[in-house]
Amino acid sequence: MRFLLWLLVIFVIVAVALTGGAYAAGLIGGDDDPAAAPTGAPTGGVAPTGGVASTDPGTGGTAASTPGPGDGTATVRTVALPESLGGTARAKGDKDKAAPGIFPVTAHAEGVFGDAAQRNIMYVLAVASDEPEGERSALFSTEIGDRFDTGSLVSVEPGPLGGSAECGDGTWNGRPAAVCVWSDDRTNGVLVDSPGNAEALAGKLPALRAEVERTAA
Repeated sequence: MRFLLWLLVIFVIVAVALTGGAYAAGLIGGDDDPAAAPTGAPTGGVAPTGGVASTDPGTGGTAASTPGPGDGTATVRTVALPESLGGTARAKGDKDKAAPGIFPVTAHAEGVFGDAAQRNIMYVLAVASDEPEGERSALFSTEIGDRFDTGSLVSVEPGPLGGSAECGDGTWNGRPAAVCVWSDDRTNGVLVDSPGNAEALAGKLPALRAEVERTAA
């Protein structure tokens, strides 16, 4: 009888132990575990909000621009000898001349206008060149100074074509003359009026220059 009682007690103890272990296991590894992350949620870190900027102009990147009208492109100018200068026809017997060999030129205009017999004449020499302006203008000024014996030249208004201009007194074939020179990023020129007045020639320079210097075709 005692043996049966002991067996019953042992059976109850074992049953209780097994039931408690299963319950504990459910709390640790079950669906209610607070350490388990919800399905589909980030597992850590911050999602990126940007990245590398695109260079495709269609997606907000920067595309190279092509210069066009109004972008500051320099106007290409040239020179040509007119049939008349300031309303005065070209002098009789005046022939076309070769370009001076001061520096390489892309265009050359040179002629005498007026009445040579009366020695009331105007001379123009203008060149267009791709040479650097500073060196080119220095060579041109030296050539003109030597040829027309110019003294001190005074800066004057160059007119709407821009650049710089100077006028002063000089001589042409031993006779007094007014001399005006101009220069810009593409051309150099000189006007000589004999007999003439430097101040008066300076006032006519912008208009006379515009008859010789023009936009290249």
